Amino acid sequence: MKLIRLRVKDFRGIADGELHLTAGVTVLVGPNETGKSSLAEALRLLLEVKSDSKAAAVKAVKPKGRDAGPWVEAELQIGPYQLIYRKRFLKANLTELLIQKPTREQISGREAHQKVETILAEHLDRELWRAMQIRQGDGLQALPLAQIPSLIQLLDRGSGSTGAAGDPIWNRAEKVYSTFFTEKTGRERGKGPELRRSLQEAQEKRTELRQSLGAWEQDEERFQELQQEIQRKQDHLPELQESCRRHRQNLQALQQLEARLEKAVNESERAQAELQAQAGLHERRLELCQEVEQAQREWEQLQQAEQAAELEDRPILQADAEAAEAWKQAKQRTEQCRLQLRFHQQVLEEIRRQARIEACQRALSERAELRRQEQERLADLERLAVSEEELQNLQKKSLACLQAQTRVEQKRLKLQFLAEQDLELQAGDQALVLKAGEPWQWEGAEDLELAHPGVWRLQIQLGEETRRAEQEARQAQSQLESALKELGVVSLEEAQRQRAAFLALQQASEADRDRRQELEKGLPPEPELSLERWRLQSESWRQSCTSIPDPLPEEATAEAALQQAKDEEEEASQSEKRAEQVWQEGRRRRDQAMEEALNRQGRLKERESQWRTRRESLKLARERQSDEALQLAVQTAQAELQALEQTVQGLKTERRGTDPDWLRSQAENAESSLQGAQGELQDLAHEQSRLAGHLEARQRAGLHQAWQQAEADVEALKTQLQDWLHQAGAAQRLWQCLNDYRNQARAAYQRPLQQRLEALGRRLFGPDFAVELDQELRIQRRYLQGRSLPWDSLSAGAREQLGLLVRLAVASLVAADEGVPLILDDVLGYTDPTRLESLSAILAAAGAESQILILSCDPERYRFLGAAKLLRWQEQLSQGSSQSKEATG
Repeated sequence: MKLIRLRVKDFRGIADGELHLTAGVTVLVGPNETGKSSLAEALRLLLEVKSDSKAAAVKAVKPKGRDAGPWVEAELQIGPYQLIYRKRFLKANLTELLIQKPTREQISGREAHQKVETILAEHLDRELWRAMQIRQGDGLQALPLAQIPSLIQLLDRGSGSTGAAGDPIWNRAEKVYSTFFTEKTGRERGKGPELRRSLQEAQEKRTELRQSLGAWEQDEERFQELQQEIQRKQDHLPELQESCRRHRQNLQALQQLEARLEKAVNESERAQAELQAQAGLHERRLELCQEVEQAQREWEQLQQAEQAAELEDRPILQADAEAAEAWKQAKQRTEQCRLQLRFHQQVLEEIRRQARIEACQRALSERAELRRQEQERLADLERLAVSEEELQNLQKKSLACLQAQTRVEQKRLKLQFLAEQDLELQAGDQALVLKAGEPWQWEGAEDLELAHPGVWRLQIQLGEETRRAEQEARQAQSQLESALKELGVVSLEEAQRQRAAFLALQQASEADRDRRQELEKGLPPEPELSLERWRLQSESWRQSCTSIPDPLPEEATAEAALQQAKDEEEEASQSEKRAEQVWQEGRRRRDQAMEEALNRQGRLKERESQWRTRRESLKLARERQSDEALQLAVQTAQAELQALEQTVQGLKTERRGTDPDWLRSQAENAESSLQGAQGELQDLAHEQSRLAGHLEARQRAGLHQAWQQAEADVEALKTQLQDWLHQAGAAQRLWQCLNDYRNQARAAYQRPLQQRLEALGRRLFGPDFAVELDQELRIQRRYLQGRSLPWDSLSAGAREQLGLLVRLAVASLVAADEGVPLILDDVLGYTDPTRLESLSAILAAAGAESQILILSCDPERYRFLGAAKLLRWQEQLSQGSSQSKEATG
């Protein structure tokens, strides 16, 4: 199978993406969580799951935040077929199949799904398809290759064993076997499954007819039973009606007796209530007379007590008024002392504020002067700015110039000439006239030609060292002059004087800066604002105060006056507190006396009100009914109650011989029995009518003839299926026998797979690499550098690499006719960088025989796959979205 194109829409987080694959290696690169891994899942659902499925795996791929159905479309090449297959799940289900080769055909719905299933069963090894899909970590488990039918058949053909694949007997047996069963899955094919389906349908039809026929017979029997039951119920119905009538009459007589008894009891209870009311009124009349007399006595006693208490409260009220006056005078004295104290505090605060103002002004003036001096020194420092480094550099250049001049002096040529007679000489361009005995001296650093014209010529040439010393001296002098010019001085001594003056100015500036910082520490954070605030405070106080001492006293004098004011205020406060305590005590006694007087007056008014209220109540009660009339009403109610109690007792005696609950229970039971019988009779009649209709309909349907025909069809299909099973069983036993023989020869056909796997492994691990396979064709042990390790003891990286090599070996063996795409989802995560390059070369070589799709978030991991086609997943998503918009437009 080859995957040509895959498109996914509304699938998990994928809105729309399309992927075109080549025949070799394709690397799809994209960030995590963008849907790359969903591509393999989408392809699996397309090939294996029906579009109307509600399985959890289908629901899990529903798009997030969109009301749409997941949509998958693939263009595939399977055996001789080239087709386009698409499905939409969950919403507006869709299945469409377009076969382009070998003949064009278009199918939809379940028929399309069944057609693809048939094609896959004939041309796709599903076990191989599943084995060729690797997610990260899958390669850590050994792959059981013996479960892949196409690989086993290929190994059988290549083993050359008698009875194995490729042998004539095997081929004939396989051909016969393939007429009854599929080669890859072993499922029945041809006429057998069709006979089974037909037989199953015939048996189901026969069972359905047999059930219908049995139900018809049961309905007929039930119809006769219902006829008998209805007659029996109708015969028993008059007896139940008579019993119900009799019990109703008994219950009615009892109900009339109970009504009379209930009426008599109610009358007796009313008479009892009337008697209690009249007796209560009489008793209340007697109590009210006693309460009036008692209230009058208490009121007269309280009046006498109130008059005595008023005489006792007068001295207490007088003392309270005197204490209040004394406390008022003490408070006035205290307030005067506090005003005086506040004045002295403000005077002292003004004295200290003036001192702060003067100190701040002096500090600000001194700071301003220091800043002015600092600016001047900064200007001098800039003018005299010769750094220590520049001075040292100048000293070095001056020393170098001196040393160069010294070397010149040492190398300079000195010539002394003494004339013994008058001579005229030519020294270079200079003409000399010497007298007899006159000496001539010459020192030079250049060549000199001395000549006596017409007589002799002397050439004096300096040596190379002398010339070099002269040149070095000139260079040193030039560098010294440049340095002096750059510093703006004429000599080293002037530069040293400027440096000394600079250091002195710098030291003086630092001293001024320290003094300025010391001044600023003593100043407030914003001295100008603070100074203005203090001045405004002083001016405001002077304007508000009426008696300002002029001049202000000394601070010590002000402090002494403030202390004296504090003492006087303290003494006045103590006097005020003592007066307040006396007043509080008098007020407490006064309040207590007033409270007691109010309580006495309240009690007096309460007693007077009670006496007058009760006296008025008694007067009104006697006006409504006199004491004698009330006594007569009580006696009348007693007589009426006695007569009613006798009537109630007689009715209870009459009812004592009957059981009301039993009579009521009998009547209810008879009524229930009658209603139940009538309901059952009605239900039976309805059921009989329904069964009559069913019996008539089934009689017309001819159930007996249809059941006999179905019985004959089942027997005929059983005979045909038995014949087919006999033939298929013989073919299966022959093929199984040869297959068992193939299993015995497993060691022979393991060799091609083992050789292919070891050839790939030696490219990665080295020439001494080897493996051992078990009966299921899994890697059991690995041999490398003289060491043997079982699979479970290998590192995660080694198992991952061997898992990939196993699949590449299988892919290369089956690629010719039955290959499937190899899908690698973010693998080689455990592989070290040193082996990535070799694995990339192996993958590139495998791509020449097999189709390989690599899904990865790390393109650097496959940077050595030079022949691979690299696709950016984000671009594929954009292309899919664009195509979707164009299709919509």
